[in-house]
Amino acid sequence: MKQQILIISALFLTLFSACETRETGNIKDVTQSEIYQDLSFISDGSATKARATFSFAGVRGTTLKLTNPSKVLFNGQPLEEKTGQYSGTYYEKTFDTVLSDGNFTFTDTKGKTYTNKVELPAIDFKVLQLTINRTAVTNLPVVNGAKVGESSVELEISYQDKQGFQRKYMSVLAQKKDEESAYFDAKTRSIVIEPVIWQSIKAAQVKIKITSKASADLQQGTSIGGKINSEYGGKTVSIILSGKSAATISAIIPKSNTNTRSANTVATTNTNSTADLANIAADSATKKPLAKKRIIQK
Repeated sequence: MKQQILIISALFLTLFSACETRETGNIKDVTQSEIYQDLSFISDGSATKARATFSFAGVRGTTLKLTNPSKVLFNGQPLEEKTGQYSGTYYEKTFDTVLSDGNFTFTDTKGKTYTNKVELPAIDFKVLQLTINRTAVTNLPVVNGAKVGESSVELEISYQDKQGFQRKYMSVLAQKKDEESAYFDAKTRSIVIEPVIWQSIKAAQVKIKITSKASADLQQGTSIGGKINSEYGGKTVSIILSGKSAATISAIIPKSNTNTRSANTVATTNTNSTADLANIAADSATKKPLAKKRIIQK
């Protein structure tokens, strides 16, 4: 019992530490050369969000509230100050369009300016509806496919089967590794999915969403440094799967052909026997019955 209590207590401590509240301090109260910049550039395919968090002495340090003359801009526009219990103070702005790139400009209290350019690792499917044969190799043409290899590209495959809603994730590799991996073909500028992937799915329709992520160090920052994280959520393609899944194929293959062979043999034997009997019957009908021999008693 005591051991169970200790385990439960440890779990609570782990959860608590993972959701630890972040404090906020004033930027004017810290050494300006020890400010860490955490910059994010995210798009869902219809809008783009720019976000910046400043913290003292590292990524998990106290977040900083900017006061005049310090400020942060994205493409020349100021970001709005926001706060969260677990995120602390951060600065953010949403643009109602997809931006391919932009510039974060941060100025500290001493007037020193740091500029960092960000690029969106955009990648999208060219065709959003198609029918494919689950027993054949699938090529899904994409735009901006050159980003594969420079960023982390992931596929989210979702579908409904008898067990309910299912979702699986696959990383897109820069080149083919094995039969169970998706990879980018630079010649056809398409993502290739091997048949073994579809064979495991017991559904007639699937949806695939593509997402790409990239992370890089700052171009300009203090000695503490910082990170630039960018993410793009592409459009979703709807796919109808034709052909049989592996489970269906295995279900219709007979376990053994021994019984079939025996049945054929029996059928052939019975057919021949029936013909022989018919011939014998015909012969009997046409022939006269044999006369009985007369027995002479001496």
